[in-house]
Amino acid sequence: ATLALDRVLTTTVNRITSVIPCDRCTVALHRKGRWALSAVSGEMKLDRKAAGMPELETMHIWLAGSGGDCTVLQTEEGIDAEREETRDKFGAYFEQAGMSAFMGILLRDEESIVGTLVLEGKEAGGLAHAHYDLARIFASQVTVAVRNALLYQQMPLAGMLQPLAEKRARFAAIPAVRRSVMITLAVALVAFLAFFPWY
Repeated sequence: ATLALDRVLTTTVNRITSVIPCDRCTVALHRKGRWALSAVSGEMKLDRKAAGMPELETMHIWLAGSGGDCTVLQTEEGIDAEREETRDKFGAYFEQAGMSAFMGILLRDEESIVGTLVLEGKEAGGLAHAHYDLARIFASQVTVAVRNALLYQQMPLAGMLQPLAEKRARFAAIPAVRRSVMITLAVALVAFLAFFPWY
């Protein structure tokens, strides 16, 4: 309903946490040659210098460089990951962040990787491999939304079209019955003005 990138990302991370049992959802985007944390669930305005944010951004950058999605869990036996360096990295990160589960997904389409989506949980059992398919569906939708918002920002008339997009979103939010009544009245008014003999 919007092409404003910040609003798209903020809505995305908060919507995901309401569906998938995770304690934090974050998105980082690759723009102007660098990776930057762009949205954190529960935060209307992102402060990248706040406690824990630089470390979280580093994990997004690591995920982007890893070339694929990953799920890492803290279990009673230790860190559940294939590579030793991954286990070491997440052992330190989980201790610092107070998390026990990390699910990272690349936001990519046929053109390139546009960002990374990370879901985290304080309990390893709450966010597990079983949630990956649902998270992947969300990631595909987020990728399309982000790509559309980025393309919209490149349009010369983007500033003029934004108010129209906001009005369209407000109209779409009106209940269907009320919308139908409004459309019917508008059509009746146009028909009256078109066919009423004014002379």
